[in-house]
Amino acid sequence: MQHIQIIIDCCLRFSLKLLLFNALIMSYAAANTSENSFEDDAKEAIPAALQDWVGWVQARATKQDCTVYEKEAKACAWPSPLTLDATAQGALFKQQWEVMAETLIRLPGNKDYWPTDILVNNKAVPVIHHKEHPAILLAAGQHMIQGKLSWRSMPQRLPIAPETGLVELSVNGKKTHPHNKGGVLWLQNQKVEKKNEAESLQIEVFRLLRDGEPMVLS
Repeated sequence: MQHIQIIIDCCLRFSLKLLLFNALIMSYAAANTSENSFEDDAKEAIPAALQDWVGWVQARATKQDCTVYEKEAKACAWPSPLTLDATAQGALFKQQWEVMAETLIRLPGNKDYWPTDILVNNKAVPVIHHKEHPAILLAAGQHMIQGKLSWRSMPQRLPIAPETGLVELSVNGKKTHPHNKGGVLWLQNQKVEKKNEAESLQIEVFRLLRDGEPMVLS
């Protein structure tokens, strides 16, 4: 009788181990299902009354990694230093950006000095007009932007992305200390005209007139 009990216990333990093994296999298979299947299952789990809100939530979730800096304003892209080599004929520039969500990135230049030959990670991309400035649309990720500018004579200043803090500027092959403020990069020294004021001396003269015959002025 004791031997029978031992045999039953062994069978039960084996059955439990087999069930546990099957459960692990099923869990592994579920974890390796396709991403589309997972998304479909997740969507089916959302109550019908909330299905219309899925797009609204997803649109806002794309910027959840962005940095909030003022009330609800978010910064979704962070630049590295801008490198710009300027000459009398034009300039070459490059800058790396870390993008957390799809964002429009402003490029150096404006309508008068429009950037051309723009490459992002060595691939050509189109440049668009955005609020009077050239810009490109970048998805989340790291992006190295390269391009060039052309002009007949070097401008005194050049608009750049206002997020840019550091600039490595070279003018005619010579590195210079750049002046960058408020999204404006000065390529040439600011000329401050000083008006020469003539030196003057103001004198007040008081004289005494004595009444009499004759009158005396002293």
